[in-house]
Amino acid sequence: MFGFFKKRPAAPSGAVNVPDLHFKSASAAFEYACEFMDNSLAGGAPVPAVVLHVNETGSCVVKIANNKDKSIPTGPVRSFLESGDIEHISVRTDSLGNVGRIEVGDLVSFFRPKELEAAPILMGFINARLLPQYSMVHQGWKIAGPR
Repeated sequence: MFGFFKKRPAAPSGAVNVPDLHFKSASAAFEYACEFMDNSLAGGAPVPAVVLHVNETGSCVVKIANNKDKSIPTGPVRSFLESGDIEHISVRTDSLGNVGRIEVGDLVSFFRPKELEAAPILMGFINARLLPQYSMVHQGWKIAGPR
């Protein structure tokens, strides 16, 4: 449907063996993504995000990786939502498929379908939990297994 789970091509034979980047935590990986990666949501591209809150229904509030602000809000979600500082925060984020249980602090793959681009607030979906590990060979985050 969206092509997120297409098998990545194997590294070409004779390719330089570049080690993966391993981060100490999801927040460290998020900060790296904010500082060094293209985090454009254009065309439904998935970008890293960190989970700030999980509702009883399973819907989440997430902070999207961006090049303007790599901070991760702490404290009650209501306080920063009321402050209006929500430019890179998706207040309505649901999980797709077999993502598994999502918890506060998880690094996730977030995307916004084209149909939601015109929405007055940032909304989208989580299509995977991510490990704080980036493959330099495949140019992508490692997907976490089920909890």
